[in-house]
Amino acid sequence: LPYEEAISQFETKLAPAETFYRTEMTPTRYNGGMLYGYYGVSHYSSLMSGAEYRFFTRLGCEIYARNVSFLYEPNPVTDALLGVRYVVGKEVPADFGSVVEEKAGLSVLERDSVLPPAYLVDCLVAEIPDEAKGFALQNEWALRAAGLWGEGLCVIDENGAVEEEAFARCMDLLSRGGLRDLAMKSEKGVYVLSGTLAAEKEGYLLVTFPQTHTQVWIDGEPVATEAFLGYLSRTSQPVKAGKYDVKIVVGGKE
Repeated sequence: LPYEEAISQFETKLAPAETFYRTEMTPTRYNGGMLYGYYGVSHYSSLMSGAEYRFFTRLGCEIYARNVSFLYEPNPVTDALLGVRYVVGKEVPADFGSVVEEKAGLSVLERDSVLPPAYLVDCLVAEIPDEAKGFALQNEWALRAAGLWGEGLCVIDENGAVEEEAFARCMDLLSRGGLRDLAMKSEKGVYVLSGTLAAEKEGYLLVTFPQTHTQVWIDGEPVATEAFLGYLSRTSQPVKAGKYDVKIVVGGKE
């Protein structure tokens, strides 16, 4: 079966209508999300912004055609960062997940640990140095976001090998606080996500959408954001411990 037909027959909801998470293919399919109807990471466009290009190259993605596309290859750390819940392919990765469906030679792997499109991170993320790149950046993001930087841990090494115990510890800390299933509605290209944040301690709200196209409200009040790693969005000021209603508008003003 062609990819389109096989993917359309999966019972697994790769593109949910009432919440948000991402899906990716391996090996990379250019604009797979657009081709096959899921929320993806991979991007191929002559209109790619410089900020997007720099972010994904810094993250360690291979470039195909200068300033036009990048090749996103799933791994547990970047999938956690960007909220990739499912990986689809003929040969899906065997670690940190389980195959939940197979059809026409394609398998769907569901990640054991996946973060929502917005989550609270430790204030240490503000101190990621500009020179951190590739696996070193991935490792530093995970440890700083979880508040574990400086404890001598390694989540992903220079060769891309993930240390399972350290990774699980980071994901446990980052998954607290709610926002697991943000409700989503969309209209005319604008997506509105909403949920409740229960912050155990002070930290930044990290939103995994482009900062230039994202607005954030906390308890009904708009809050200032700034670019995280030059592209994603995070609150400019830390959110204090407590329980909050959060609304995120992506793609334009509500």
